[in-house]
Amino acid sequence: MERIISVNRIFEKEYCHIKQSSPKRTWMDNTKSKYAYRCLPMTIANQASWDVLCPSNVEFDWSGDDSTQSLNIKYSNKGDDCYEFASSLFGYGIITFHVDFVIKTTANTSIYVKGPANSIKHGIQPLEGIVETFWLPFTFTMNWKFTQPGKTSFQKDEPLFTFFPIDLEYLESFSLETKNLSDDNTFFNKYKTYSDSRSEHISEQVADWQKFYMQGVEPFMENKIPAHKTKINLKKLN
Repeated sequence: MERIISVNRIFEKEYCHIKQSSPKRTWMDNTKSKYAYRCLPMTIANQASWDVLCPSNVEFDWSGDDSTQSLNIKYSNKGDDCYEFASSLFGYGIITFHVDFVIKTTANTSIYVKGPANSIKHGIQPLEGIVETFWLPFTFTMNWKFTQPGKTSFQKDEPLFTFFPIDLEYLESFSLETKNLSDDNTFFNKYKTYSDSRSEHISEQVADWQKFYMQGVEPFMENKIPAHKTKINLKKLN
């Protein structure tokens, strides 16, 4: 069954562009030999969503007061064609972003809305939400909250937030159980092999990269895990 995320534009002009999330992060690029990209779970998380991009440069200044008036918003292109996509609805240093589209999804599929994965913005924290887009005939908002009084800004085409589909009924179908690792002898032996190999690699201070997880293989095994991924190929917005 084909799964569809339908992006329905409100205006003739498209303000908030959408694109596949990039695996790249500036702070990861700046690590020695780009070492941070060796963490495949983090790199996969970076790209497991679509980005909603900022329509124009905008600056925010929060005085620290709880009132809605304590947050000042300044657009760089203030004029007749300025889409005022940010507001102070709640106070408490919360920035609310408004999008120019309504998302519609197939049955039981909601949208998880959050800040860009593994991105850092000083003095401000993205808030997360799950929107039931399979029935909601209206748009949604996304919020960031200042962690301390001060200033911040978003630049044109910087990701305001990301989203990805989630099935809450599927999530609710799972149960958690606790077992002793040694109860499953086969799994325990695999764990021991992996653990011993990892400990030996660290103790010998080998400069090379072990790469077992990156390659999707268990130590001393040649066969790769069939469903293992080193990147995600999300579809472009049509």
